[in-house]
Amino acid sequence: MRKTLVFLFVALLLLVGCATKENEKEESVEALPSSTVAESEFGYYRPMKDGMVPPEGMIPPEGAMREKAIYGMMAGGDRNMGSGGYLSLTEDVSFSSSLDYSEYIGEPSFTIDESQYLDYPILIGEDGLVGTTRMLTSLVVEVDGSDLKITNTSNEKYNVILSGSWNGGITVESRESDIMVTLASSISGMDTPALILKGGNTTYIKSEGNSVLCDSSDNNKKGVVTSDGDLVFFGNGDITINGEKKHGLKVDGKVTIESGTVRINTSEAAEGNGISADEAFIMNGGYLYIKAMGSVYGEEGKGIKVNGKEGDDPLCTVEINGGYIEIESVGKGITSGFEAEEDGETEDTSDDPDPILVINGGVVKIHTTGTPYEISEEESLSPEGLEAKDKLVINGGIVEVSATDDAINAGNSVEINGGYVFALSRGDDGLDSNGTITISGGRSVIMGAGGMGLGIDCDNDGNIKYLGGFLIGIGGGNNAPQNGKNLSFSFDISGDSFVLQDENGKVIAAYTLSSERSMNNVVVMSKELEKGKTYSVISGASIESEGNFNGLGLGSVTYKDGVVSYSSIAQSVASGNHYSMGGGMKGGAMPFEMEGGRTEKHNWNN
Repeated sequence: MRKTLVFLFVALLLLVGCATKENEKEESVEALPSSTVAESEFGYYRPMKDGMVPPEGMIPPEGAMREKAIYGMMAGGDRNMGSGGYLSLTEDVSFSSSLDYSEYIGEPSFTIDESQYLDYPILIGEDGLVGTTRMLTSLVVEVDGSDLKITNTSNEKYNVILSGSWNGGITVESRESDIMVTLASSISGMDTPALILKGGNTTYIKSEGNSVLCDSSDNNKKGVVTSDGDLVFFGNGDITINGEKKHGLKVDGKVTIESGTVRINTSEAAEGNGISADEAFIMNGGYLYIKAMGSVYGEEGKGIKVNGKEGDDPLCTVEINGGYIEIESVGKGITSGFEAEEDGETEDTSDDPDPILVINGGVVKIHTTGTPYEISEEESLSPEGLEAKDKLVINGGIVEVSATDDAINAGNSVEINGGYVFALSRGDDGLDSNGTITISGGRSVIMGAGGMGLGIDCDNDGNIKYLGGFLIGIGGGNNAPQNGKNLSFSFDISGDSFVLQDENGKVIAAYTLSSERSMNNVVVMSKELEKGKTYSVISGASIESEGNFNGLGLGSVTYKDGVVSYSSIAQSVASGNHYSMGGGMKGGAMPFEMEGGRTEKHNWNN
């Protein structure tokens, strides 16, 4: 009889638990705002790539709830509820800082001996007329309907100056020497790119005044501007590139921005990226703005993608040394993305490049907007902010990322040696390395989405080294260093602010969150932490500071009010519990069982 009663009691608990979980799931679905769905019938998954349809379960049948359509597309529905300590994919943040950005942008230092280039002015007109003040040169100028071709037949260096407006494509070819193209014009490609650069040499694009380059949906090539050699932007002007078909820039070599302003926009129907470069992207100065809005299923737009090139001198590098970059993209923000299994054209891996992303200075701001999904290796979307398939290094500058997938991700290693870093994921981990993480400098705030979204996610604690600098990690859990001489201190958080101070009242860390968190874990890495000292956490305090970096108090910090929520003696290198109750697990494993595991498909008939 007693066994029967116990069995009935357990069964009743299970039924209540299942009903509660189902209600919670439905409530989380209903809570998603309708603004997450685009104007098209089924949200941002329209338009589709020709001949490609989403897998069964990704698109609801007629009459199904739109909110459920969005839920069914999530790679992990539980982590995006936007309540109870979780962030939401649709709740983006605004970056806020008292830092002087101009100090990090720097002044352009690029110089080029323009006297080596013979000016060749060309007046382009919408009526097809072409005028020039130079006739006896080695340049050949040809007009074929709406296409204009300029060919350098010698090893002389020319500066082709284009002014006026042209409805059609313009090709500039120089096989024996580098060439310069000065833009003070409007060029509208019809069934070709606006500007085609050929010859395999370096083309220097000088901006003067305001120029606009665009293509149409009939473009039979892969970009608004295409080049089979290296491309260098400089000047004092403003160039706007609007893409309708595929990429804004499609370059077989390297893209370098030295000065001037470059704006790249791709439409929702575009099946490409803001910048697609095979070898490298280098930012030394100037301003770059990218809005990669392409939302074609399977071809969602990235901001900057370096594809990588095999060969005797393989290369796949993103290097940011100065200047200002601002990106909004449906897919990844910036990625050095060569993967041998997917991108390699030869079986020999000795000619494969090492995909590396390095930030030495400048200002980088990234927002990604796409909803992650993973149906297969070939059919997935992971809108990470910064990604390197091999190594990602931050040595300086200001980095601010808000992403719907990992804010910072690397295949093998992440190093933060300096600068200011704010990395927030609204759908997964703040910082995720499949290999190692080394922190040796800088001031960083790393924030995961909560639940399965960790702040710091590494293969294991032993793969994290803390050598210096300052870091706060916030999320469903955190990996923390287990070796080294310096301490990390960990605690759980509830509320919208916290102060960590030592037994003498000295403030080690003070942070104000943009929204209240609960059931989240915090890890603080600082050289000011000492073994054997007692540290207290004050929650809900009103914090005042000399400076601010996305909620992090800088300089002299004071606070008032708040309550002591945690106090402990630092006893080990990694002190405190760095996996909160109900939060994430080591390596990003699930904190609890979901029905059927990770949500990838939705049965619309249930």
